[in-house]
Amino acid sequence: MSYIPKYILKRMFSADCLKKVKGGIELTMVNVISPIAAKDLPENLSEFLSVKVDGKPIPADIINRLAVTVNGKRYDAKNLKELNGQTLPVGASMVFFVPFDAVKPGEEHEIALDAKSTKFQFVFSRVVK
Repeated sequence: MSYIPKYILKRMFSADCLKKVKGGIELTMVNVISPIAAKDLPENLSEFLSVKVDGKPIPADIINRLAVTVNGKRYDAKNLKELNGQTLPVGASMVFFVPFDAVKPGEEHEIALDAKSTKFQFVFSRVVK
């Protein structure tokens, strides 16, 4: 796994990046490193991404229902492949919706995101807003 310093993680995942919303949580990530090119995205997000909350893996069926909003457009399992070939510039954000209800506002949780094909793992703790 590639290591990302904490000061970079704090910029990528701000203090208010984790929000409880109807039906799950939203996680906002700001690209602060370099342009991110989307390529070879699978139909099932669980083949590309694993998520843990407080060390417990989120089941693949939940990950496969995840949605991501990029540049105002929402992508899910039905249209995820449309992201292939697009680039997220530095300073732009992605908002992930995860249909996971087991968190409450005010609670602090450790989140681990593992982008399997990139060998990047992001681990950080945030309070749910």
